[in-house]
Amino acid sequence: MSLIADVFGILALFGVVQSLFGWFAVYRFAKEPAATPSERPGITVLRPMCGAEPMLEEAMVSLFSQDYPDYQIVFGIQDPNDPALAVLERVRKRFPKRDVKLVIDGTPHGQNRKVSNLINMLPSAKHEILVISDSDIHAAPNYLDTLLGELQKPGTGMVTSLYAGAGGRKAGI
Repeated sequence: MSLIADVFGILALFGVVQSLFGWFAVYRFAKEPAATPSERPGITVLRPMCGAEPMLEEAMVSLFSQDYPDYQIVFGIQDPNDPALAVLERVRKRFPKRDVKLVIDGTPHGQNRKVSNLINMLPSAKHEILVISDSDIHAAPNYLDTLLGELQKPGTGMVTSLYAGAGGRKAGI
């Protein structure tokens, strides 16, 4: 019985050490200032949608409200009767000058519906820099600047970001 207790004690110790390393990594990440882009070229945001999920309108408004000079938003929906369309139309009326394109295309490209949606949206992109942003992302006003700043670091070809709680300091980036 003592051997089993020792094994579980060692496993628990490994879990504690792993948690401490994780906490340290998060702490370092949170302290690091966001990179500032050296230039601000046009960006196209591809936002696939499916259904009127909770807080969809707030997530859309956060994307329409970016503090960025030149960006296009391409929304992709596969079903012309999708309830997300009504939400999108409400938000578009609030931001009539925003460069928005809606693609309704159910053409499948393999098994993954989200990837099919993105493939269908891609020909509508105006800019070389693409941001793929899920419909439930609530983006901070500097979301595009933050992503672009990281992308412009030497040797970087792609940037990703983790989901964060809506109240988090780095939420939406």
